Amino acid sequence: MSDRLRSRDLRDGGRNTTYAKATQGVLSGEVLFSDAVSGVASVALGTIPAGGRFVEAKVNILTAFNAGTTNTLTVGIASDTDYLLAAGNPDVADSETIGNLLDYQPTEDTIVYARYAYTGTAPTTGKAVAYVTFEHP
Repeated sequence: MSDRLRSRDLRDGGRNTTYAKATQGVLSGEVLFSDAVSGVASVALGTIPAGGRFVEAKVNILTAFNAGTTNTLTVGIASDTDYLLAAGNPDVADSETIGNLLDYQPTEDTIVYARYAYTGTAPTTGKAVAYVTFEHP
């Protein structure tokens, strides 16, 4: 094939093309039924740095939480506990829930929390792992 028929990027090996490489970080933490005090457990997963960009929140329920009335599992920040994931469905073992798709880019270092809350009789089982993926600034 003649070089004249190829695009400029193919002729010069793409030297004039620049791609930004975003590196991703993952925050994670384990939430256990036994972490709950007075019906609430809050586990710090880590910090999204200022200028980082939220990509995804996900919760894997390894063992179902079995409180007497309700179980809720959320992922968020101090000012909004379910901002990144509103309902992690902790009643169903071997399940996965993916959180809100939003364009969140904190202007300061922001700690992310997984929060388990229950009402009714205290649970005797429950284990989940929460993950938050973000792009570094």
